[in-house]
Amino acid sequence: MTRFLKNGYFFFLFFTLSMSAQKKEVNYRDFFGFTNDVLLMDDVEYMCSISPLSDFDGYKTVFGNLSTLKSDPELPFETDKNYKAKWRIFDSSLYLYDIEILEGAENYPDKYKIMENLTSIQFQKFYGSGSENFPAGRMYAFWFSGFIYIKRLPLPSETFCDCMYRREKFKVLAIHNGQLINEREVDGIRVYIDSMEIMNNPRRYKYIDPYRRNSSCAILLMDSLSLAEDEVFSEDFFASTNDELRWNETQFWLSVSPLSVYDNYDNIYKSNVMANIDRFGPIVVIDEKIYSAKWVILNDKLFLYDVSFIIEGIKGDTSLKVVEKLTGKKFREIPSFDKKVIFADWFSGTLFFKRPMKELEYSELYCDYRCEPMHKITLEKGKIISWEKTLYMTYPRPKRKVYNTQ
Repeated sequence: MTRFLKNGYFFFLFFTLSMSAQKKEVNYRDFFGFTNDVLLMDDVEYMCSISPLSDFDGYKTVFGNLSTLKSDPELPFETDKNYKAKWRIFDSSLYLYDIEILEGAENYPDKYKIMENLTSIQFQKFYGSGSENFPAGRMYAFWFSGFIYIKRLPLPSETFCDCMYRREKFKVLAIHNGQLINEREVDGIRVYIDSMEIMNNPRRYKYIDPYRRNSSCAILLMDSLSLAEDEVFSEDFFASTNDELRWNETQFWLSVSPLSVYDNYDNIYKSNVMANIDRFGPIVVIDEKIYSAKWVILNDKLFLYDVSFIIEGIKGDTSLKVVEKLTGKKFREIPSFDKKVIFADWFSGTLFFKRPMKELEYSELYCDYRCEPMHKITLEKGKIISWEKTLYMTYPRPKRKVYNTQ
């Protein structure tokens, strides 16, 4: 019977919100709160997608207006009013337990009375038992029915744009008449915004694709970098080549083929079979050619040491002489390496590389892998002049020399 009632409340709540003509559904993949309210649950403080006080007209101005109503663009929530309402889930009930006035608190000595006038509900004071959980008192939010998306506030050592923090799931709380009836984890946020707010500021509430590639933190980063029109930006590792790099006895995926400066480099070996695209699943590595060039870094220099083929059915010459013809250089022996190599002194630019994913990382550890930094090296005529680790990629599309395969 209890399960039936809870499911019934949940369906009623969903139906009521979905059918409302005054609300617009907006989806976000990253957390975005339209309020500066916070919620305490299980001794963890969360950001909220909406304020339960939004059911009341004039709730934003009961404590006046901020002198400058401007939100920090790096914060994932709006400073929507001159106070922060503090909520708590206790015994599956939603309570308002405190109010923090941001400016001019001395002008409102009886802030709880003002909140009682807004909601027509008494702010209950505790003396003795119960005061440890609600030292300032509490107000039962029985007027509120709806969904609240929450995400924990970052720790002092974190920022909102830290990779692991951003990858954490959200929670959505389904509340009916102040009672928590359902709680679950979700990947994105679906909120309902009043149509008048959308009309007054349509750009702010435009529909955002929950599966778009760039997050709000990525967009802020892109704006700060002032990218050129011919630059590529990627938050995650992206490889436009199937080349591989060997460095310090570890194999890596390489972002761009150093051979790409030559025209027709991707077509020097002929085949009737086309190469595949996105062969590594969630981390994009493109087979732009039917062969994979093998590279190695030795003494801060980049060398080509081999070529392997990813498909069968290749016609014509499949030897390393084809690559020698492309580069105009011969494979030669060097000390402390077991294969002949070609020094890549034709290449100047930036390369990114990252280790391949392990089988287990395609599932529960995928988040950890995405947040693992990639390597970034800058080369001048095949020699490394700088090296660093980074969580994003910016690089110019390579210019190509002319090469004729005929």
